[in-house]
Amino acid sequence: MPLTSGIVSILGLLVLATSALASPQVEGRLQTSFGRDSNPLETVREDLPSTESIEPDYFYRLQGESEITFRNTPVARRVGLSVRGFLERYDRLPSEARAQAETRLQLDMRAGSKGGVVRLETGWRARTYPDSTLRDFQRAWGSARARVRLGPKGSLQPRFEIWTQDYDRTNVRDQIGTGVELAYEVTLRKDLTATLGLEVGGIRFDRSSLQVERLDDGNRIYLGPDQRDNHRLVRIGGRYLRRALIQLEYGFRSHRSNSIGSSFHRHEVRWLVSRGLPGGFSGQFYGNLESTHYTDKDLVDVIVIRVGEEEEASDDNNVFALQLGRPLLRGWRVQLRHTWFRNESLLVGDYYQKRVWTLALSWESGGFVGF
Repeated sequence: MPLTSGIVSILGLLVLATSALASPQVEGRLQTSFGRDSNPLETVREDLPSTESIEPDYFYRLQGESEITFRNTPVARRVGLSVRGFLERYDRLPSEARAQAETRLQLDMRAGSKGGVVRLETGWRARTYPDSTLRDFQRAWGSARARVRLGPKGSLQPRFEIWTQDYDRTNVRDQIGTGVELAYEVTLRKDLTATLGLEVGGIRFDRSSLQVERLDDGNRIYLGPDQRDNHRLVRIGGRYLRRALIQLEYGFRSHRSNSIGSSFHRHEVRWLVSRGLPGGFSGQFYGNLESTHYTDKDLVDVIVIRVGEEEEASDDNNVFALQLGRPLLRGWRVQLRHTWFRNESLLVGDYYQKRVWTLALSWESGGFVGF
């Protein structure tokens, strides 16, 4: 990945240069967690024979992250370098073991004389499945976003992103994606803000598209030119902050593709409610709901399988999560979380359900909180 590697190298040199001129702030977190997964294989219940049932399993997870920050440097108002990773294993299912490492570099710079800010970011993430390396993949990205005052109580927020995703089982750059967004945020009251945004983007795949030809005696499935997708997303949201933090967002996504099974319209709702509770506890309720309508008229006559677990793992379609946390001794924190999922399986249009209970113990320094 020459482009991303070049960006990482340049920004890395900036971090080294500024480290001699500014005192760093170092934060970190270590966490160990244990939980129960009601459907670790993500099985669609309707596809099971009546004589079989879904077997739950227990898992444990170890994760850590650290961030070093330089403020008010000659090249940027803030330079941040973070590293994080996790290792997760299941009790009875070694094939579900996974590990991930990620590094991220950010530069925040002033823009203009009215408090504008520009953030440059680049990062790299790798996931491996020790029991099956054919599922391993890497993802790299770079982005630029800005916040510029527009009007007495508003700000314009443009963003551009480019990313790549590569699977170890192939020798090509499997996906290249780009996205451009323009959002406007306005302060309605001291404790209430609203946001309206429009995003457009596309993905180029290094694999053939799936085509359907209608014949008198049925449909013929064949491979066509490389798959090309594009999308448009319109979103509107609000944030309320007083005794509690409440965030709510609605979006409508239109996704088009030259490959059958990849064109759809989707309604998306996301929310977060966070509040302090008696006894030193804190509680969060968050999640998202999606309603997807596939627009390919031939989809009812064919079965389309998506391209692997890494696609599925990044697509939590319907999630409800309740989390309760409390600080213990200095730097220590305990958390309990219950999450319900209804996600699309690898078979387009089929959904599986699962519930996950997680108990976690964390040691935190600085501003790290939560999972």
